[in-house]
Amino acid sequence: LGAGIPVSYSEAAKWFELAATNGDAGAMNNLALMYDKGMGVTQNHHVALVLFERSARGGYPLAMMNLGVLYANGETVKQDDLVAFAWMEAALEGGLSGKDRDAAAEKLGTLAKQLNAKELARARKLVGDISAVVMRHQQSRKVRSDSAPPKPNVL
Repeated sequence: LGAGIPVSYSEAAKWFELAATNGDAGAMNNLALMYDKGMGVTQNHHVALVLFERSARGGYPLAMMNLGVLYANGETVKQDDLVAFAWMEAALEGGLSGKDRDAAAEKLGTLAKQLNAKELARARKLVGDISAVVMRHQQSRKVRSDSAPPKPNVL
């Protein structure tokens, strides 16, 4: 970490909050992790879920994977293998790499074994729906950045 600088999760949370408020999907994901674990902020699973969802809609693959894990494990949300599969698949399609890609692919294989053919078809349709939402979000951000400065998101 910082050479000679003490780790301060609360300070990191302030900077992630600022970046997240300005639409940075990576910062939203990192801040969500902090809320989920109570690192530098008061633990709040609902806030973590909202931030993961916003980050995922912004096209951030790690947030999609994190949502998949939440749904697979039934953490913060009702356990749902179909939705977990969809988020994991969307994360893989979104460009996960390295060990995250390997972990998501392994989890996806496990989830696929737990779903029947009809559920798999519904999950794959949901992946398409997720991709469409991400695409619309990215297009609307491009239009805003081309025409006017972005308005801060309210967390």
